[in-house]
Amino acid sequence: MLGAVLGGTLFVEFPPWLIQFAIAGFILWSIFGRLPAIGRRHIFAAGAVSSFLTMLFGATESFIAAMVKTMQLPPLNHVATHSALMSIKHSLKIIAFGFLGFAFAPYLSLIFAMIVSGFLGTIIGRHVLVRMGQSYFKPILNGILLLLALRPLGPSSY
Repeated sequence: MLGAVLGGTLFVEFPPWLIQFAIAGFILWSIFGRLPAIGRRHIFAAGAVSSFLTMLFGATESFIAAMVKTMQLPPLNHVATHSALMSIKHSLKIIAFGFLGFAFAPYLSLIFAMIVSGFLGTIIGRHVLVRMGQSYFKPILNGILLLLALRPLGPSSY
């Protein structure tokens, strides 16, 4: 909650390219470097940073995926933890933007469609993950994170 309030307050203060560059750097570090494990001692700080970034940048799913990756969880636990954190983060973001005066009513049908598609994607993704097995999970996760990190670094992002 602390990160969401601070991020909402500073929403227009940071240039988007700077935040994109920092997130891309963090993701690349999580793939090729060695991040410290996010344990119980660091979870509050990691949550505050993530909530802060989501208010400024919006899509910090790859940041959270990189944090969860340090926990060394089995694939299903990794996905469940990431999903729970994303649900909490988006709920806080909805509350913060509501207090900032955003009108959600015109977007209710889109929001509903996103919830339904997210639910269906979860069901399909779980079946794929169980079939795929644990040996393929980390290389595929690293590949997806790499693509996500390289995207904001491209020239068309600025």
